[in-house]
Amino acid sequence: MSEQLYDELGNYIGPELEESEEETSSSSEEESAPVPEAESKALDRIPEYEVDPNAMMIVEEEDAQPITQPIIEPEKTNKFNLISEEKLSGHEYRYLASMRSCPELCRSIAIVGDIHHGKTVLCDLMTEGLDALMDITESETGRTRGGPGQQSKGQQIKGRVTGPNRSTLRSSKGAAHTREKKFTDSRLDEQERGVSIKSSPLCLLLPDLRGKNYLINVLDTPGHVNFLDEVSASVRLSDGAVLCVDALQGPMIGFKKTLQILAHEEVNSMVLYLSCIDRLILELRLPPPDAYLKLRYVIGEVNKLVRETWTSLGKVPPKTFDPAVGNVVFGSGRYSFVFSLRSFAEYYANQKHRGSNPNNVSESTGESCGEHAVYQQPMAYDADTLTQIFWGDIWLNPQTRKFQKKKPAVEDEDEDEDEAVGRTFVDFILKPIYKIFSHVVGEEKPTLKPTLENDLGIFLEESDYDLDTRTLLKKVCRLYFAGVSPLVSAVVEHIPSPKANAHYKVMATYSGSLGTAVAKDMLTLNSEGRCIVHTTKSYHRHDNKTFDVFGRVMSGVLRRGMRLKVLGERYSLHDAEDMALATAEHLWIYQSRFRIEVEAAPAGSWVLIGGVDATILKSSTLAELRPVHPSSGPVVDEPEAEDDWEDEVETFRPLYFAARNVVRIACEPIAPAELPKLVEGLRRVAKAYPSVRTHVEDSGAHVLVCAGELAADCALHDLRVVYGDLELRCADPGTVVCETVIGETATAAAVGTPNGQNKLTLSAGPLEEALVSAIDAQLVHNDLAPRELADLLKKQYGWDTLAARSVWAFGSQGLGVQGLGAQAVPSVLLNDILPSRTDTKRRDVNVVKDFITHGFQWAVREGPLIEEEVRNVKFRLIDATIAPEPLYRNSGQVIPTARRAAYAALLTAEPRLMEPMLLAEVVCPADCVTAVVGVLARRRGRVLSDLPNPGTPLETVLAFVPATDAFGLETDIRIHTSGQAFIQTVFDRWETLPGDPLDTSIRLRPFEPAPLLDLAREFLLKTRRRKGLSDDVSIKRFLD
Repeated sequence: MSEQLYDELGNYIGPELEESEEETSSSSEEESAPVPEAESKALDRIPEYEVDPNAMMIVEEEDAQPITQPIIEPEKTNKFNLISEEKLSGHEYRYLASMRSCPELCRSIAIVGDIHHGKTVLCDLMTEGLDALMDITESETGRTRGGPGQQSKGQQIKGRVTGPNRSTLRSSKGAAHTREKKFTDSRLDEQERGVSIKSSPLCLLLPDLRGKNYLINVLDTPGHVNFLDEVSASVRLSDGAVLCVDALQGPMIGFKKTLQILAHEEVNSMVLYLSCIDRLILELRLPPPDAYLKLRYVIGEVNKLVRETWTSLGKVPPKTFDPAVGNVVFGSGRYSFVFSLRSFAEYYANQKHRGSNPNNVSESTGESCGEHAVYQQPMAYDADTLTQIFWGDIWLNPQTRKFQKKKPAVEDEDEDEDEAVGRTFVDFILKPIYKIFSHVVGEEKPTLKPTLENDLGIFLEESDYDLDTRTLLKKVCRLYFAGVSPLVSAVVEHIPSPKANAHYKVMATYSGSLGTAVAKDMLTLNSEGRCIVHTTKSYHRHDNKTFDVFGRVMSGVLRRGMRLKVLGERYSLHDAEDMALATAEHLWIYQSRFRIEVEAAPAGSWVLIGGVDATILKSSTLAELRPVHPSSGPVVDEPEAEDDWEDEVETFRPLYFAARNVVRIACEPIAPAELPKLVEGLRRVAKAYPSVRTHVEDSGAHVLVCAGELAADCALHDLRVVYGDLELRCADPGTVVCETVIGETATAAAVGTPNGQNKLTLSAGPLEEALVSAIDAQLVHNDLAPRELADLLKKQYGWDTLAARSVWAFGSQGLGVQGLGAQAVPSVLLNDILPSRTDTKRRDVNVVKDFITHGFQWAVREGPLIEEEVRNVKFRLIDATIAPEPLYRNSGQVIPTARRAAYAALLTAEPRLMEPMLLAEVVCPADCVTAVVGVLARRRGRVLSDLPNPGTPLETVLAFVPATDAFGLETDIRIHTSGQAFIQTVFDRWETLPGDPLDTSIRLRPFEPAPLLDLAREFLLKTRRRKGLSDDVSIKRFLD
């Protein structure tokens, strides 16, 4: 038996099989088969690689990474921002860039107003016809015979030729937009929420009523009160503002806060845009005379608010809004039209150049559609005269054909006086618009088509008449009212150019001396001077990791590759710590959804800068790096070269925020290993939102402080999805609480330094409410000269001469916390050591004045109760013993002692806690007021007023609501009113919490709401426990 028939284990495997002839022939055929020519050429193109003899071969027998992780990571795409790949063509780009070198032909404006008042839709109207900006699926090519808002002859906009000699308007195939594109809402969450979150810039070439092109820099700002910080950042860069006010609702709470920002930034050049005119026609269905009264009332309310806001800050109110002056424009973003008195005046003044049928009387209906029926002959008035006539109590007498200020008598007694003879604004402007609306809404195609073609010269495609009413009306209005030229003319006339406004802009925002060479260059917008840029905004790139800063060139020319000094908000000539060097690697013209890269940005222009954001947190000042001695060689980057720089450049003032951040949320990553990602994500969130603050408490919790619920929700969304890419665990939202006193220090005790060589004695008491309001409004601050401050305190607040001259410092929040600007805190320190004492003691105290001031501001930033801000307290230094030797009175000895002395004085002056109060504005029907008041009462709310909105069925309820009880208030009110109420809440004031926070006799019961008088104690205990502090607050810790 052959062993080859069995394997090594004794299993029978049998003899080897011999190959058959068929298998042998098939294998030989496969080996000899020719390779196809295409495959042969492909094989020839495969390169032959030689193995590096130094290469190391690694053989892995199992996966080194989980199956859920791909071997090659896919490229992450930005699915958060709406990015347009459209670019301007070459000639359009060059024309746009060249216009920026002519500041006289440029205007920089911020579009501001309340939420849902038509700001973003107005920007859509501005961008209509610019194919490089919007992905438009249809085109409208027509010719206008000169409707209100016409351009000059031959002006081209989106293929539409407009001019006074054209007699027809034609619409091409394609449906009009059925909804607003909201081009400046470039974030996905903005589109989903239906509210703007970030301010978005645009740079547009737009014609005025004469057909002359101007470069209009536009910043579309959010209207929600939680994003007023975006308004502050936008207004700082602008020379003027367009105030958007809903013609139905009028000015609301957000508009009032916006006026405060404009007044603080000294932006006095404004244009009023009354939007949503269509709501008066289609929703309220007001007759034209009542619509005029409603518009006049809204303009009067705006003028009243402007006057009150500027007067309260001690400033001269700006020019009154008056349609006859030209600084008021009307329009509707929903139906794409804008008009002014000037546009209609030019329309009527040019009627003598028209053809037959000058009054556009319909041959079929016999009534006027384009103008009022009283117009029988071409007017013998020019456009300037008609502009003044078309507003106010002025009527046209049908018999004499003259305008008069007294209402003419009506011959037919049965006829309504207002309908028979109306004011000029009603007869010549409102009634034609009403008739256009009524014809389009109420007529069918057989009657509407001849009306549009014969009376208005508007020719539509047959398919257009099958559109829904809103789309058809929008198309007709878009063709009849030619673009935004009336608004452009108002902006050009009433808002100065960057060069004309440079002097006022620098005086209002620059913190340095105005006598330096750099300041003089900025005051005159000198393009030949040193390049200075002021930045206020940061926009992230597509990778969501790096940022580009957005700012305004104040002087000189910013060029790509220029070396810059980046000066942060904490920089000063005496402390250059917050300063770094950077290179402007990229320069763009930012168009919200795309960027146009440029080589240079001239003085007065807006620019997006890349490569300089590493050390910028909020606002910054960029200065061209130029050595004192240019001939000494090239500029080097080493810190040793600092002595060769010009150190005369100072920073611009930090931004003013009208709303205080009062909502705080603590968060932590679900996976502890992602803590570094959380820290980096919080830093990016603080950079992206101008007023958001982030800090780490002693307990290790990372805290986010925002202006409101919506702002906190957006910031957390960005932290999770955009900047951090991690899962978070968040605590219940809370509010910021402050400390104060309601009495005087009973017994002043001396507090000694650790070395026993110095002693300080302070007392504390309440600060006057009027002075508190002035400090909050930044009318009184540390930057005032001593003599100016003393005169102000004596004249305005009734202080005596000795006390007014004894002010050492006001409290300052400083810049120690991320994202917190140097804003004054309403607490003050006085040197109350009487002059009758020995002059030696007063001189010794002045030696350590700076140290005592630092200790006082430290105590004001972190109080003894809950380590929060101390407000409304007047600290007085009543005695001091200072060591004669400098060694024993250094900062390490005096500063902590001054802090402990302030704590001891505060704890002996009946300390209390203060909670933020929100001003709630609720707009609802009259039958919902009872439900709204009930919801507010359950949340410790206090109703201030309940007033009807004139001309509407709505009422406005104003109330104070504690911020602690305001979480979920909006949802609660909507539920109880079936969604008929609209509410906004914004920080308004601080109020003292009832009860004594140091009353140890109070026993809090878990899971039960605390009584009203126990709230202060509950706040104190919960806050201290959250921060890792002991429950006991004892004065013994701060005394010797």
